[in-house]
Amino acid sequence: MKKIVLTMITAIALFGCEDATKKMEQTQEAANKSIDAAQQQMVDIQEQVEDVDFNLGLYGDAAISAEGLAASVEEALDVDFSDAQAIEEVKEHIAVAYHCFVKETSASTAEDLIEKMVATISSEQSKTLIEEGVEHAKLVKACEM
Repeated sequence: MKKIVLTMITAIALFGCEDATKKMEQTQEAANKSIDAAQQQMVDIQEQVEDVDFNLGLYGDAAISAEGLAASVEEALDVDFSDAQAIEEVKEHIAVAYHCFVKETSASTAEDLIEKMVATISSEQSKTLIEEGVEHAKLVKACEM
């Protein structure tokens, strides 16, 4: 009788361990999928930045301003959208960079450049942040980057 009870307890314990192992494997698989998705998003963002297909040298003396504008747009891709202060800083960087570029070129040239950059971005949050920064550029008084 003791052997039968001991055998049953052992079988139940092993069955419980097997269930726990399956749950751990499922959890690990879900975590791996989440990590893979996050890594893919990072790759996509990097590709978007690299796909910006324009030559900043085309802007002559304004190339430095164009580079500043491109850098501020890249900040919009990397910003932590849960950090309100970081969002405001990026918006201000975009506004100042856009204002400086407009001063050195023209409003239409600046709009064209922003449109080319935004066209390569898939993140709606980043697009909105860039648009808000460009709108905020109207309030910028000095070109200080």
